[in-house]
Amino acid sequence: MTTPDKPVQAQRESISQQLQTLRQIYTDRRFWRFAPQGCLAVGGFMAIQGLWAVPWLMQVNGLSR
Repeated sequence: MTTPDKPVQAQRESISQQLQTLRQIYTDRRFWRFAPQGCLAVGGFMAIQGLWAVPWLMQVNGLSR
């Protein structure tokens, strides 16, 4: 592996270009096919961590917040 001689200059996108890209993502059917599953999985994980795992660890292992 080698490093490049000169760093590549990245072109900055304008806000309107970024919003256009977000619009393309949010209007794509493929995104909406998987987005709810991802939200449910992450939401479920966060609920278990916050509502169950922390109090359980505090009680069982004597941990403090």
